[in-house]
Amino acid sequence: MSGPVVHCDFETYSEVDLRAAGAYAYAEHASTEILCMAWAIGDQAPQLWLPGDPFPPALAERIAAGGHVVAWNAPFERQIWAKVAVPRLGWPPLPDDQLYCAAAMAANMGLPRDLATAARALGLPAQKDAAGHRIMLKLSKPRRPSKNNPATRWTPESAPEDFRALYAYCLQDVETERGVHRKLYALSDREREIFLLDQRINDRGVKIDRPLIAAAQRVVDDTLKTLDGNLARVTAGAAAAATQTARLADWVNGRGVMCSGVSAAEIRRMLLLDLPTDVRAALECRQLAGKSSTAKLEAMLAAAGSGDRIRGSLLYYGAARTGRWSGRLHQPQNYPRGDEGVLAVLDAAVDAIATGMAGFVEAMVGNPMEAVSTCLRPMMVAADGHDLIAVDFANIEGRVLAWLAGETWKLDAFRAYDAGTGPDLYKVAYSRSLGVPVDTVTKPQRQVGKVIELACGYQGWVGAFQTFAALYGISVADDEAARLAGAWREAHPKVVATWRGLNQAAVRAVLQPGTAHSFGRIAYVASGGWLWCRLPSGRVLAYCNPSIQPNSRGESAVWFWGVDSVTKQWVEISGYGGLWTENIVQAISRDLLAEAMLRCEAAGYPLVLTVHDELVAEVPHGFGSVAEMESLAAELPAWAEGLPVAAAGWRGRRYQK
Repeated sequence: MSGPVVHCDFETYSEVDLRAAGAYAYAEHASTEILCMAWAIGDQAPQLWLPGDPFPPALAERIAAGGHVVAWNAPFERQIWAKVAVPRLGWPPLPDDQLYCAAAMAANMGLPRDLATAARALGLPAQKDAAGHRIMLKLSKPRRPSKNNPATRWTPESAPEDFRALYAYCLQDVETERGVHRKLYALSDREREIFLLDQRINDRGVKIDRPLIAAAQRVVDDTLKTLDGNLARVTAGAAAAATQTARLADWVNGRGVMCSGVSAAEIRRMLLLDLPTDVRAALECRQLAGKSSTAKLEAMLAAAGSGDRIRGSLLYYGAARTGRWSGRLHQPQNYPRGDEGVLAVLDAAVDAIATGMAGFVEAMVGNPMEAVSTCLRPMMVAADGHDLIAVDFANIEGRVLAWLAGETWKLDAFRAYDAGTGPDLYKVAYSRSLGVPVDTVTKPQRQVGKVIELACGYQGWVGAFQTFAALYGISVADDEAARLAGAWREAHPKVVATWRGLNQAAVRAVLQPGTAHSFGRIAYVASGGWLWCRLPSGRVLAYCNPSIQPNSRGESAVWFWGVDSVTKQWVEISGYGGLWTENIVQAISRDLLAEAMLRCEAAGYPLVLTVHDELVAEVPHGFGSVAEMESLAAELPAWAEGLPVAAAGWRGRRYQK
């Protein structure tokens, strides 16, 4: 492509809540319309298109010539262009391969996906207009009619000053996006290919079983009424509903059980204690009522568009620094795994929920809230005449960590397990760490081994151990947690050496800009205000504005600016061996997943979801096989030689885990 790129930005109005519905369902809605579009070609001053104007000839010329169009969060512009501008306004189509997303490019460089924050991070003079943003929110949604003004929306005639501010805001957004874009590196050809595949997956979406969801909502509503009644009775009216969390926490404290609140994590902690019967009953009511069932059911319905399909639920490069996908809308990445008892009779549970009767669900499969929560995944289904085929990488992070570190005994253990000649790795972890024969490891000890594995691989210590222990219902004293974590480290000397080696390489790279420093398969180099980390695949991770400063222990460490994984704020972060290792292992795992996605797609398995390390395709009855898709997923790229990879799958109408 020759010639200058085009930058553009839409401002729109709709009766639909964009955050709940997502760009696809939002753009499909009849009420959605374009309020204005700002655009600029190359270095030219931004121009404004308003409803009633012809499509700009200069813009039409650039698109016809194959010109690139750049937008921030371009998938939104893509939907508005395709579903509003083309069919309703007669605009020329914008081919997918001509549209580029500056937010995706920013994420690839470790920068925020929020335009205003990205601009500030880069120190650019062209910033987002906060006041204009507030006006945009006002004009983009219906207004509440009043006695003096029955209108349900603002118009250029009823709010001329606000609309002038909106137009200025849109023009400024193009200036800001253009300024940020000039500081960004383009996606590599391979990443561009992965981004375009991500768009096709989001275009397909996944179908939901709307009647089952509606029935599940009735079950949940009836059960919540029962739980509220039980809670009011147990607390003698101190908390009349499970939503009265502050009152419930006060009551629990008043009963002599000290708590900081009744969050899910705090309730899990307290339920491990020896509690008064009424306190335990009250906390269990709150725990059941607090399950994500209701929110998930509502989110699925809100995001479903044409054909009862949820589109746009995946975010390319959504995980800061590693490039993993994250979930949107109904958040397919964080569905609860569910109750083992319900999973054992999943088909019966689905049939019971379909009646919409909470009492029947309880009689057939147990607690209705547990049943609905467990059956959330099966509410995603294949279209008529089709099946879902899914394959999931087995313990991929554990395998990549062992491969990266060269922990030979563990790689051999994975290979033995895959060959059916060795035990699973959680038993091996307990055996190796605690020095007991693997064939004597009990089921409870295996759970401890699982916690050790999950908590310790990235330099986790007591705090990490206790976090995972609480998730799996394991209670140990801090000194025992320290003993177990220490035993894991003794059993994994090469992993411990990897933490140290990666940290030293990163520090040396920042101290000597322009000089590459390697450890094993990983290379670091500091250049142009970034610390770059080259992965075995050739992809690079980026750390903004690195510097050497003392950490909390007084040691020299690499500090960089990045998106905090919890708060999502742009903050200065202290690097250490476990952090570098985690980023690298998760990034390599993501690269393996992305390569598998491309192979499966090319082989005729159209993907509709990716959830953590799992691929989900929707295929016609009789097409392909689980075995073929497993083989495609587990195929090793040349750069991953020696890495033991295994994938297991299933086929059926309903999504499961």
